[in-house]
Amino acid sequence: MIRRRRTLPTLRFAGVNSDEFKALLPKAEELARPLSAEQFNLRVAPGTWSVGECLAHINVTNELYADLMAKAIENGRAERIGGKPPFRYSLLERLFLWIIGPPARFRFKAPTAFVPPSSLDKAHVLGAWRESHLYLLALADASRGLDLARIKISSPVSAKMRFSLGASFATIIAHDRRHLWQAQRVKQKLGLP
Repeated sequence: MIRRRRTLPTLRFAGVNSDEFKALLPKAEELARPLSAEQFNLRVAPGTWSVGECLAHINVTNELYADLMAKAIENGRAERIGGKPPFRYSLLERLFLWIIGPPARFRFKAPTAFVPPSSLDKAHVLGAWRESHLYLLALADASRGLDLARIKISSPVSAKMRFSLGASFATIIAHDRRHLWQAQRVKQKLGLP
């Protein structure tokens, strides 16, 4: 049997694919719709996250990154840092994308800034999900024509970690998928609908 080798994400990227954000938009609703408020907050074990906490973590992370990305887009426009695809990810960016995407290859303790609250209101979490993803779609559109490799943003948790704007968009998509996968596994382990 020939096994497919896992590789890092492609070195080149054509820009931000709005279709990927559009595809993510209904995912939280699809996951949470059949769950009661209690099921939404149910954990598999102490120290793990519920479906609600997985989704809230995505919301918190996206909100923190989106603010930085909006500022970077604004600065890129002001400084006229234009560019045309394809753009290139650095080796560090490709490695980070491979690590952060699903399925979870490594477990990390979320930085304090990204830890979701517990006992969540399902309607509030889903509303925040929709709002953040619509904002990210608007940012993706606003980034068109900019050099997504030259414009950099710092991580909200460490100014020493800097990624290109393009890799930041890709990271958000990979991170969303990772925690949607995690939320789906929570539902499976708990036997939820």
